[in-house]
Amino acid sequence: GDEANNRVLKFPANSTQSTMGTEIVTGVGAGSDVYIEGNNLYVNFRCEVKRYDLNGGNEVTVAGNGTCGTASNQINTVIFITVRNDTVYCSESFNHCVSKWAPGATNGVVIAGVRGVSGGGPTELRDMRGIAFDDAGNLYVANGVGSGANGGIRKFKPGSIGGDSADTLPG
Repeated sequence: GDEANNRVLKFPANSTQSTMGTEIVTGVGAGSDVYIEGNNLYVNFRCEVKRYDLNGGNEVTVAGNGTCGTASNQINTVIFITVRNDTVYCSESFNHCVSKWAPGATNGVVIAGVRGVSGGGPTELRDMRGIAFDDAGNLYVANGVGSGANGGIRKFKPGSIGGDSADTLPG
């Protein structure tokens, strides 16, 4: 996104530094993440994630309700998002977890970490730096190195739910 101007711009292929972008989303704040899957653009607005149809511009809230919090219908300070088969995954910095939002869901399910519990134990996350999936469906979380975090990459097996232990990869 174009953080200083609170917007997301779309640039044509083979753009140069003099190419003007087309504004497609406004009201984006600092720390927002974007993700593209197919013809959909997903934008993190800190306490909600919205999906935009790049062909028609329709806007739909797909995670959270716009109010930060710890309830199952809320997300809190999402830093990174990823999408698999229209399901949205959010790394929630202030809730210390990764939540999963199925298509049409009004509530998310914690699949990694423990909502509201920060730390470096085998079930805990803190200050996450990124999330990704491999082809087998394992979730990888780049855990932070701040106070109480254990750093490293955490691997959660497919079907994990909040509170399940993760493997910490060597490195």
